[in-house]
Amino acid sequence: MISSSAQSVATRPAPRLAIVPKQMHTPVTVRLGMRLRDLRKKHNLTQRQLADRFGIDRSYVSELERGHKSLSLTTLEIFAVGFKMPLSELLRDI
Repeated sequence: MISSSAQSVATRPAPRLAIVPKQMHTPVTVRLGMRLRDLRKKHNLTQRQLADRFGIDRSYVSELERGHKSLSLTTLEIFAVGFKMPLSELLRDI
C-alpha cells in the first residue's frame, strides 16, 4: 500500500523548466559572442573567412558574435579546434 505522502508526491505535476528562447540575448551568449569576435580578430579573419574555414554560414557567425544565437557543444568544439585551443580555454572567463 502506498502512503498518503508518497501518493501525493506521485500525483504532483512535474516542475516546469524555464526555457530561454533561441533569439534571446543572455549574459552567457553575449559574453561568448564577444569572445568569439575577439578570437576571430586576433587571428585576422573576417567573418566570411572564419565561416569558410570552419564550415559554417557567415550570417551564423554574425548572430553568434552579437549574442543572438546559442551554440551547441559540437559548434563550440568546431571553434576550439579551428582556433587550435582546448575547449576550456575557449570558454575561459565566460
